[in-house]
Amino acid sequence: MMRRYVVLLLASLLTCGSPALAQTQSVQPDDFARGLQLDVVDGEAVQVVLVPPLVYRTVTQDDLADVRVFNASGEEVPHALYRRGLHRPASPVPVTLPRFPIRGAERVPVGDLTIQVRRTEAGALVEVRERDAVVRRQPVRAYLLDASGLEAPVERLIVTWPDSARNVLAEVEVATSDDLQRWQTWGTATLARMEYAGQSLLQNEIALPPRQARYIRLTWPSTARWSPVEQVQAVLDEAAEPERQWVALAPKDAEPARYLFDQDGVLPVERVDVTLPQPNTLARVTLASAAQTDGPWQTRYDGLVYRLQLEGRELTTPPLVIPRTTDRFWRMDVDPAGGGLGQGTPTLRLGWTPERLLFVARGAAPFTVAFGSAGVAASDFSARDILRLLPGPEDAVLRQPLATVADTVTLGGPSRLTVADEVPWSRYLLWGALVLGVVFLSVLTVRLIRQIDAERSASEAPSDDPARPS
Repeated sequence: MMRRYVVLLLASLLTCGSPALAQTQSVQPDDFARGLQLDVVDGEAVQVVLVPPLVYRTVTQDDLADVRVFNASGEEVPHALYRRGLHRPASPVPVTLPRFPIRGAERVPVGDLTIQVRRTEAGALVEVRERDAVVRRQPVRAYLLDASGLEAPVERLIVTWPDSARNVLAEVEVATSDDLQRWQTWGTATLARMEYAGQSLLQNEIALPPRQARYIRLTWPSTARWSPVEQVQAVLDEAAEPERQWVALAPKDAEPARYLFDQDGVLPVERVDVTLPQPNTLARVTLASAAQTDGPWQTRYDGLVYRLQLEGRELTTPPLVIPRTTDRFWRMDVDPAGGGLGQGTPTLRLGWTPERLLFVARGAAPFTVAFGSAGVAASDFSARDILRLLPGPEDAVLRQPLATVADTVTLGGPSRLTVADEVPWSRYLLWGALVLGVVFLSVLTVRLIRQIDAERSASEAPSDDPARPS
């Protein structure tokens, strides 16, 4: 009987003390610092909301594990982050476009030039030439680019000149058309390939809002310093994504030739734009980032940055493309050669594409996105689990109507952002009960052993009964 009691007590203590069997309480809205109340899209079982900057600047975990979604009853609903398309290569492989020069007199607008075009049934350009033989001897005024074979929108053009071109400077205009008759302006950019202050300066990329068109026209003013183009390449926008967001940072700390910036959050940065304080500045810088001020620091860019006034135009460094990072701190080291940056301080602009938060609209509205809670584990759901509820291919979520933020509310307050310093009485009581149970079990075991030894000794002792054989 005693043995059975001991076994039951031991099993009970192991069950109570085993972390694997301990039950974890579900989180509540007040377990988080802040919340966003949403206006959802009527009739949609799966809602999609773009994660706003406030969330990135409040959460305690860079993977946004401390984000939850609750309905009006305070019940947690299935939710997950969708990040597809946000981890594309920093430098997608460009596609070379067939190009055809358009010639004409300098005084004639390019749009008024008449050309003869031969196309295939699919619309691909085969030949482009001027109608007038005199015009064929005129300088090249533009290039007609054939983009009819592309299956995705174009987000960037890369212009390449021959090695002999050393003095190129022009503000170019880009236009698109589907029929070669009606043209729509797409954007403008200043392109340059020059030698300046003993440094080589190359700016040959044209960033554009993603657009798909059959034909592209690249035009520059007749007075520009230009050179024949060797090739034009297109960088495709493989996955549609919302417009990139930006935040400007002033340096928090400035030492000689070193500037420290703090984004005060975990923004998933993928573009960096350096704004220099003075015109006609050219300097070599090293840009690095780190999760903590004491490092380790990882170099993100090492090269020239510039802000130059050339022939009435300002030429600035285009935004730098970097691998996605949530590092909070940024550091810019300036090479003092050539005077560095001169007077004033630079500004750092960080660009990122917001992630999508998916959730199932179970229960009554309003739904609240709660965020900011130290030590909370990640959600049990994955984006793939929720995407199965949507018809069509997985990337259809990129075209899903978006829920919008209606109001920002305070839930548990700033105290939720740090681990509480209060004594964890429940844990102490559990371990105290476990220790007392072990002590009690030890006492019972000792008593049991003594009892067994006493019974054994009694059975082995000599008997005084004469009838019993010796």
